[in-house]
Amino acid sequence: MSERGFKEAKPHIEDIKRHIWILAGARQPAINILFLIFLISPVISSLFYIERFQYGKVVR
Repeated sequence: MSERGFKEAKPHIEDIKRHIWILAGARQPAINILFLIFLISPVISSLFYIERFQYGKVVR
């Protein structure tokens, strides 16, 4: 990742951290867990997609 791209991404990372802290401090743990899964799942799926794409085996 280029340095410029990282600097542009940093505020988003801070935002996500803040959301996680808010969720961690909230009083409904079940909702927190669901929300964290909701936040994390697109990241995981995109990582898997990128990995498949790198090896040239994109399966649809």
